[in-house]
Formats: sequence, C-alpha cells, structure tokens
Amino acid sequence: MFKESFVYNGATVTIRRANVRSRLLETIVYRNFDIAEGMPLDEWLPIQSFVEFLTRSEIEGDLGFKIPAVTAPTEEIMASFDEFLSQDETFYDLYIDAKNKVQAVIGDPVTAPPEPGKKKS
Repeated sequence: MFKESFVYNGATVTIRRANVRSRLLETIVYRNFDIAEGMPLDEWLPIQSFVEFLTRSEIEGDLGFKIPAVTAPTEEIMASFDEFLSQDETFYDLYIDAKNKVQAVIGDPVTAPPEPGKKKS
C-alpha cells in the first residue's frame, strides 16, 4: 500500500510512501528551519512531521490552510508550519494513521492489511 487518503475539512489528502524524490525535497524544506544537532525532541518532531506532510501529500480541495510549494519563500513555509501546528487533533490523527499505513513494512504480518475477504486476527 503506497498511498492512503483521508478527508478533512472537505479536502481529500493523499499521503504517499516516502521515496527518493520526497526525501530530496525534504532537504529543500529543512533549509528553512534553524536545525541544530541534538536539538530537543519537542522542537524537532513538529518540524519533521510538517516536512514529511509537505513533501508526501497531495491535496484536492481547501484544507483550511495554505500548502506552499517546497521552494516557496521561508515566510510562506513558516506560515504554513504554524497553521499545520494549529490544526486540531482529528487532522493529526488522520494524518498519522495514513502515514503509518503507507510506511508499514511490506510483508510484516503485524502492520500489513488483511487479505481481501479475510479478517485480521
């Protein structure tokens, strides 16, 4: 399963599994942040979540906040980052669930979806 979609605020958000392109695009976005080696997890995790969302998502409709291009000026990236962090927990739960599904290890019986017609035990 390389894509997973959810609907939020009437917009359809499709999360793609990470690939070389998304990983390279992450590098572009990270340049907008003041990242230091050993920075506290409470500072790092929000940045990482936003960057992964920005580089692995396709959005159809109005999500409720602006999603800039990865090459947008720093001001636009930071404004979107602030809006991303301001979303309610429903948005975050839907996003994390979709992200976890597409990043699941292929063939892992714990994380793999059930086969069609079969219930997961």
